[in-house]
Amino acid sequence: MTIVMRTVRPTVVLKRPRPVGWGKGFVSFDFKWREFASRKEHVIGLASGMEVPDKFVRYFWDRHKHVTATAKYLALTGQSASDFWVYKDGKLIGRGFLPPRVALQEIAYFFVALKRVSGCDGYLGWYPSGRKWVDEDAPYRNPLFDLFAEESRPMPTAKNTWLDVSFAHMERDGGGKLLDEPQREHLSIRPGDTMPQEYAAMFYARRAAYERVLAECSPQCFRVYNANFTCDGPTPIWEVRADGCYWQIGEIVDPVSNRGYFAEGHGLFDRTPSASKLAFLSCKLAARDRWLVLVPSERDKFSADVLALMAGLDNGAELLNSEVQIRPTVAGPR
Repeated sequence: MTIVMRTVRPTVVLKRPRPVGWGKGFVSFDFKWREFASRKEHVIGLASGMEVPDKFVRYFWDRHKHVTATAKYLALTGQSASDFWVYKDGKLIGRGFLPPRVALQEIAYFFVALKRVSGCDGYLGWYPSGRKWVDEDAPYRNPLFDLFAEESRPMPTAKNTWLDVSFAHMERDGGGKLLDEPQREHLSIRPGDTMPQEYAAMFYARRAAYERVLAECSPQCFRVYNANFTCDGPTPIWEVRADGCYWQIGEIVDPVSNRGYFAEGHGLFDRTPSASKLAFLSCKLAARDRWLVLVPSERDKFSADVLALMAGLDNGAELLNSEVQIRPTVAGPR
């Protein structure tokens, strides 16, 4: 009789995830995303008590691992978890923005629901940031760093800082035309949040600028621009008037290229944040090549120098070869 020895692999039992909202009381979230081709918008809801089906337990832990790893990278580079990408059969087909105050575990639950409902895979959004290199063949440097000198003072931690900011994220085609209604993007700053040391110079410069701004006025509206999205002609400078519309009161001119920037978003503060909070928010936006522009109202009284500071031009204005021109209204409401 021949005895054949076979290796028996142990059975691995995956730990079952706890239901959504475990230990938190009742929570609910609506995750919205939009297809690039059809512009169709999808909404997937999560609420306390929802569980992961047996057949998706392994997929949940795979997505949980991805979310955790990506969140670590975002923290190291000063970014916030604010958006996600949707893939179908390995092809990028859409994008969405996370609801406010959602936890990493709940993002993994959403990716399971996305897979169940549409067969799509979700990935937490991230961008190359700072002086990090994506790979050896594609070095990347944040263009906003060139506007600030090195700083020896340490980048401060957000102490006793609670700030939730929501703004309309505008999508454009290659020519700058707006596509559909904007989606909402949410950013949060919490006590203990940090930024890499390479943002220290930007933080101290912007804090000093915002201190000057707040000494003259308290703007509640803001716009967000992206250093990678340029347009023909100068960048408009706006103010908000009693009709609730943006009116152009000036422009940022680059005399060399005569090019400016498209606005990527606009929003409203519940109340005007402090100079330190605004500076920290500026750094958060800069982690994705964006910068913050404060928009005054027609009731605000301010000097031309302060208007330049609100537009984000301080010690970097000369490096940008830009100048601010203040002139009477040249455009209707926007």
